[in-house]
Amino acid sequence: MTTAAHAELTGSTSDAGFLERMALAITDWSERWYPDAFVFAVMAIAVVAAGCLAIGAGPVSIALAFGEGFWSIIPFTLQVCMGVVIGFVVAHSGPAAWLIARLAMVPKTGRSAVAYVALVSMLVSLFSWTISLIFSGLLVQAIARRQELRMDYRAAGAAGYMGIGPPGRWGSARQPLSFRQIRHFCRRP
Repeated sequence: MTTAAHAELTGSTSDAGFLERMALAITDWSERWYPDAFVFAVMAIAVVAAGCLAIGAGPVSIALAFGEGFWSIIPFTLQVCMGVVIGFVVAHSGPAAWLIARLAMVPKTGRSAVAYVALVSMLVSLFSWTISLIFSGLLVQAIARRQELRMDYRAAGAAGYMGIGPPGRWGSARQPLSFRQIRHFCRRP
């Protein structure tokens, strides 16, 4: 996103500080030149396959090992998918919609809304990370409808992922943002 596009989205003028301009320039460069995650997955598979060939494994045995390894994680994959589907159903239920509407009225400023989303996301994740995943996204949408807050939707969306993986709780999830990082998102330009 260019600086002009950022200014248009956030409603800010060219009063952006040095760090904000630098961050936007790095973001522009990354969006243009940094490859998609799929490229890294393909490269990792190629490196592992080359390593297997280097130690004497045949191409057929490498392909079979890859295929068998993929199907061995299906039970775990099904469990995760079922958890997300159940989380989706619970988070979209009537009582949850009522609760989200009430919770969305709590924050008084855009900055506090981002921190509030992070807190609610973490608290809900103590009950279920799958419900937190959907619930937090719906909470961000509900708070974003409050135009008077002028909340940074991107920062709130990132804060909504705080509940996915508190350190040590869910090993396959990304490391959550720290409160210092959330505070950085909430600073005014």
